[in-house]
Amino acid sequence: MKHTDLFSREGYLRENYHYFHLRDTAGQERDFHFHEFDKAVILLSGKVDYAVEDMTYTLKPWDVLLVKHHTIHKALIDQTEPYERVIIYLDRHYFDQLMPQAQLLKCFDTADRKRQYLFTPNSEQQKDLGAALNTYEQAAAETEFGAQAMRDSVMIQLLIRINRISISGQARTAKGEAGMEKGKDAAGKGRAGAEKSENGAEKGKDAAGKGRAGAEKSEAENGKGKAKARKGRAENGKSNTNNGKAKAEDGNDEAQTDSRIASALSYINENLTRELDVGEIAERVFLSRYHFMRLFKAQTGITVHAYIRQKRLLYASRLIREGMPAAEAASKCGFSDYSGFHRAFKDCFGVSPGQLKGQRRVHS
Repeated sequence: MKHTDLFSREGYLRENYHYFHLRDTAGQERDFHFHEFDKAVILLSGKVDYAVEDMTYTLKPWDVLLVKHHTIHKALIDQTEPYERVIIYLDRHYFDQLMPQAQLLKCFDTADRKRQYLFTPNSEQQKDLGAALNTYEQAAAETEFGAQAMRDSVMIQLLIRINRISISGQARTAKGEAGMEKGKDAAGKGRAGAEKSENGAEKGKDAAGKGRAGAEKSEAENGKGKAKARKGRAENGKSNTNNGKAKAEDGNDEAQTDSRIASALSYINENLTRELDVGEIAERVFLSRYHFMRLFKAQTGITVHAYIRQKRLLYASRLIREGMPAAEAASKCGFSDYSGFHRAFKDCFGVSPGQLKGQRRVHS
C-alpha cells in the first residue's frame, strides 16, 4: 500500500460467490480494508472482535456479520483459541440479475443504512442456519449431474435465511454504543441524586422557617443545620455526579467509538458528492476543529481528509463500474483535478479508471 493513511483493497472474487469454511489458530490482526463484493461472516467458535467502519463488535458463536462492499472493516482475532467461521463472498451484480425481485442481498443494504452490522439468530434460527450450512457443504462436494445448479439453489436458500435473521434476529449493539449508553444512564442517575439532595435542603429551609421562635439558640442550630444540609447537598451531588462521570468514563474506555464521530461518519457518507469542510463537520458534532480532528484520528486510525478521500474514491469506482465516464465520476465525487484523481485511483485499486471500466466480469 503506497499511502499508509489509506485503506487497502483485499480479496478478489472471480466467481458469482465463494464459500469458505475455515478453522485455524494462525489468524492475525489485519489492517482496515475493504472489498468490491459483499461479505457475510458466521462465527462458529473462537474469540474475535470485528471493527466495521466506526463500530466494534464482539462476536459470539452463530452471530452473523454483514459487510457491504466498500465498507471498511478489520478482524481482531484472539489467537489463543481455534477460530472457526464461515465466510461467504457474494457478487451483487450476479444476484441482482439472477432474481431481481427476491432482493437476496437486501440484508446488506439494510445493515449499511441502519449502521447495524451484527445479528444474533434465536435458537430456532441457529438450528436452521447450521442445517443450511451443512446442506451447502454437502452440495459443494457433489460432482453429479446438475451439481452447480444444486449449489446455486442451496446458496439462494442460505441467503434467504440470512435475510430472515437480519429481519427477526437480534441486532447486536456495538461495544462503544453500549458503553456510552451506560455512561449516559449513570450520569443521569447522578443528576437525579443531586436534584434529590437539593429538594431535601429546600424542605429543611421551610421547616426551619416555621420553627423560628426568635430564640438565638434555635437560629444558631438552624443555621448549623442549613450549613450541614448545604454541605450534604454538595457532597451528595458531587458524589453522584462523579459516580455518573466515572461510569461514563468506564463506558468510553470499553468503547471503540464515540457518538460524535459516528455522527460525523454518517454525515460524510451521506454527502460524498457535496463540498465537505472539516470545520463545518466539527461544528455539526459540537467540537472544535482541533479536538474533532484529534478525536477522529484516535477513533478511526486515519485523518478526516484521508477518510473522505478514500470514501470518495470508492464511490467513484462504483459510478464508473455502473457506466459513468471517469471524468464525470471524478467531478461528481469532489475531485477537481482529474490527473490527481487518476493517480489516487490507481494507487487505491491497482488499475486506472479506464481499466476498471473495461474489466470484463467473470460469471462462472
